[in-house]
Amino acid sequence: MANEIPDQGAVEKYGRLWYPRQGSKVTELRIELDAFMASLTPEEGGLGKSRHYKNIVSAIWPTFAWHKWAELRAQAFCMNNVDEDPTTGQKYVRGVVGLAGGTDSGKSWDMAAFALVNWFADPLNTMCIVVSTSKIDAKQRIWSALVKMYREAQGLGIAPGRLIESMDIVKLSDEEGKVIDPLVGVSDASSIMLLAAGDEYKDDAQKRLQGKKNKRIILIIDELQDCSASVINEAIWGFKGAQELYIVGAGNPSSIFDPHGKFCEPIKGWMSVDEDMPNWKIKVAGIEGICVRFDSERDNPNQDSFGKGKGLRYPFLPKPNDVAVAKKELGELNPQYYRKFRGFWPPADADDCTIVSDILLARHGALDKPIWDGDPKDIAGIDPSYTEGGDRFVFTHMKYGRLISGKWAIAVEKQYVLNRRAGSQEDFQYEMIQQISDLSKKLNIPNQWMGVDASAGGIFWSIGERELLKGWHAVSFAGAASDLAVSAQYAMRDQATGKPQVGKDLFHNMASELCFVARYFLECEQLKGITSDLAWEMTQRKYARRVRKIIIESKTDMKKRIGKSPDLFDSFAVGLFVARKVFGAMAGSEAIEEKKQKNLKLFKEVRQNLTLKTKW
Repeated sequence: MANEIPDQGAVEKYGRLWYPRQGSKVTELRIELDAFMASLTPEEGGLGKSRHYKNIVSAIWPTFAWHKWAELRAQAFCMNNVDEDPTTGQKYVRGVVGLAGGTDSGKSWDMAAFALVNWFADPLNTMCIVVSTSKIDAKQRIWSALVKMYREAQGLGIAPGRLIESMDIVKLSDEEGKVIDPLVGVSDASSIMLLAAGDEYKDDAQKRLQGKKNKRIILIIDELQDCSASVINEAIWGFKGAQELYIVGAGNPSSIFDPHGKFCEPIKGWMSVDEDMPNWKIKVAGIEGICVRFDSERDNPNQDSFGKGKGLRYPFLPKPNDVAVAKKELGELNPQYYRKFRGFWPPADADDCTIVSDILLARHGALDKPIWDGDPKDIAGIDPSYTEGGDRFVFTHMKYGRLISGKWAIAVEKQYVLNRRAGSQEDFQYEMIQQISDLSKKLNIPNQWMGVDASAGGIFWSIGERELLKGWHAVSFAGAASDLAVSAQYAMRDQATGKPQVGKDLFHNMASELCFVARYFLECEQLKGITSDLAWEMTQRKYARRVRKIIIESKTDMKKRIGKSPDLFDSFAVGLFVARKVFGAMAGSEAIEEKKQKNLKLFKEVRQNLTLKTKW
């Protein structure tokens, strides 16, 4: 296809005439590249953008493996929206693709091909930015694939520009730029460049992105789950002015709260999808696109040939035997199995035994804002820092009440991290107690509806009780679990009495009860307003079962493991305990207050009936 067409006049193909470009001859490949750029549809005489793209890839890299996953990715890459500015008539082309797959699903090679084809089509007006966590990681994955494919194209005399390995960039020379357009100078904007965007490289990445622009921008993000969210957001929003913008974000599903999870979030929310769905609509920076996932268990390109005894057709893709062994040894609900083989966000906690998983938070509506039926009660949970410069001092404003669904729920209104006021010389503990008092008055939360972690006790507690906060609830993470009911739906003591189990029946200690009980409320869809920061802490805390009772990871051990204290979660847990203690909140059951109202109504009805019978 790359063979030159002898007659260098206009060449007719796909129902139109193709003319030589400045600096290039009319070849079959050049026609395919131009048809790809024009998104030539069958109605216009072409083959459709994805078919032209496939022709280009097959012409430059004849050994490229077109298995069904590669076909799906090619189709997704070539989907785009066209918007027109009503004032100028300028058209803007936008395409967004999220890729979710396990290890060895071939994403890197396909993304490298997409970047190269776009740049080969119009190198002067195209900038491709390939992003990964670090340059070392990228050179083992996507950049390695891109460099190999570029050199193959260069060996055929097809690839423009030159590779500068020391700078991790492929760019046009000044001479090539002048041939294409003598009036336009060549810069790094006419290139394919590698950018490291892990958290440790984010400052340098943001500097390199400043001022980068071109007519066409292709942003390829690999290992998105481990990239800096600030860098990714800055890149996406900063490039929205380009006439053509294509964004591909790929990764192994880990958390719906990391950059990959947020990029791939369904337009209709996480409750609208599950592991049986191969794709769904997404919206990134206001641009609609598609997320496509690759499931090694149910849709493995190797499965057909392997099942027929023909061996592995694609040895570089997951092997069915490996998938089967992993499923058996890890368990089909294991998070590691989901990430590496199912290509979906883990719904369970069988591997790391975290109290809740992020996908469960989404599916049970905990991330949604509550819609109340009536006026909910304002309560607060407070996790103090007892020393200046210690852990975060968190005040969580929560609401407890009945939703329009009829369920009684706990919702997070806002979490405040309290710090010393600038220039304050007051005793730290006195000042923080004053801030608690001021904030609670501002939010109309009475002392009796506030709980404070009193694990450290001592001066802080005595000052608060004596000075400003009389009647608040001391909630200690130390000691034995409580006598409060936990869950009416999931934890019955026995079928005869039907009495719900209390904290000490289920939990090894009070800390375990305070934190783990949130899971029962979640499963009964009685948690709302959980923020992404709070959700992250909730999904990090581990637990185990010891002599049939649940025990959670200590705060000290968790801090060592994740690098920070779970102060947001602890503050929330204290507030949840207040709702249970003061208002009788219980997972899977009506609240005491609701029961009182029902009993009162029933009593009135019985009394009225007795009165009527007596009169009769």
